[in-house]
Amino acid sequence: MKVAAYAEQSYSYYSGYNGTDRVFQASGAYVFRPNGTFPIKPEGQVPLTVLRGPILDEVHHQLNTWLHQVTRVYKEKEHAEVEFTIGPIPVDDGFGKEITAQIKTSLNTNETFYTDSNGRDFIKRIRDHRSDWDLEIHQPIAGNYYLYINLGIYLEDGNMEVSVLVDRAVGGSSLVDGQIELMLHRLAIQGKFFLRIDPRGEGAKWRRTFGQEVYSPLLLAFSEEELESGKALLRLAHLYEVGEDKDYSVLTSVELKKLFPDKKIIKVTEMNLSANQERREVEKKRLDWKVEGTTEEVSVVKGGVVDPVKLVVELAPMEIRTFVIEFDHLKTFAS
Repeated sequence: MKVAAYAEQSYSYYSGYNGTDRVFQASGAYVFRPNGTFPIKPEGQVPLTVLRGPILDEVHHQLNTWLHQVTRVYKEKEHAEVEFTIGPIPVDDGFGKEITAQIKTSLNTNETFYTDSNGRDFIKRIRDHRSDWDLEIHQPIAGNYYLYINLGIYLEDGNMEVSVLVDRAVGGSSLVDGQIELMLHRLAIQGKFFLRIDPRGEGAKWRRTFGQEVYSPLLLAFSEEELESGKALLRLAHLYEVGEDKDYSVLTSVELKKLFPDKKIIKVTEMNLSANQERREVEKKRLDWKVEGTTEEVSVVKGGVVDPVKLVVELAPMEIRTFVIEFDHLKTFAS
């Protein structure tokens, strides 16, 4: 199914290895050991239902009795949303099946792709390669799968980027140049993934902004735990990596006076990420690691100390900072 001018999307499944010969370890809940891959083709003449509107176009596609897909193309957002419903997966033949989706593109990716690390920085992956040791390939499919894609995966070449964001942790890889593969599920499931094509160097803005809506939506929560009266816990994070975007991969700042315009801030204390120790005390106890084989010290850009008068927090790319802010709850701050 075509989802954009430079990409098409399809489904297939891996048949699970039963462990009866060669290697006596079957594919299971915590072991991905495929025994062949098979395309999922529509059963007979399956009609498409196409709905067009001013905001988005929507295509409904029932591939078979247990796999249904709805593709939405948003006109202003300029990305595609694929919603799939899978299951119950038939196992009458006695073999387990791992359902996957493939997004095939025309990009020349040279065995390289990128997956996120815990929803934060993206890690460069090279098929059949590890930078820290000489890799011997015994499982070419499982050995190139990354099991916890929490935010997304993307490809790039000299001209274009193709990004796919997910709505839950899934496995994924690029087993063929120019192709993204996601393992959707082994059971009955309903989920989504999102696809966008950008000129090279422009995809990070969408991955970071729209990715926050998917990965970290606003959540209203209540708890009986609280800080002392007149104090608040504030955690700030820079979404971009060094060199990821020409505009936003820079040192930035947050003005606390504007963040709390109706409060008089009397004290700001920087804490460690879990907010149970002051940062300055943690840094006194930090070990000085020496990396074998290196002579140069690694320079890491970090935000500076918060001035108690200006009350401006600096954030370097990928930096996360946590503060306990104390207010004068008897006074209103006048700017």
